[in-house]
Amino acid sequence: MTPLGCYKDRPRKRRALSTLIGNFRSQIIWQNLTLTVHQCAHLARDNGYQIFGIQFFGECWAGGRDFGRHGSSKNCFTYLNSLYVGGSWANYVYTFDKVSSEA
Repeated sequence: MTPLGCYKDRPRKRRALSTLIGNFRSQIIWQNLTLTVHQCAHLARDNGYQIFGIQFFGECWAGGRDFGRHGSSKNCFTYLNSLYVGGSWANYVYTFDKVSSEA
């Protein structure tokens, strides 16, 4: 999977990633967020999505190429300097293919 970056989401406008495909917040192992990212990646791939993101540390969202419509965000966090998750109203977005944001 390829990381694409950290992007804002909005509650009252069209969501940046349109579909909540999983919520792992109750299962988060804070010392190993890699598990959350990999769970989301598997769920996204199993449901036919190429683009997915982690928001609020454990929500798994998926959608299309316009994931950057609300602009970039600095509200994302890294685990072991390699995998990232989004915080409140931010998605850290990944893809299985190389794509660019249509922000």
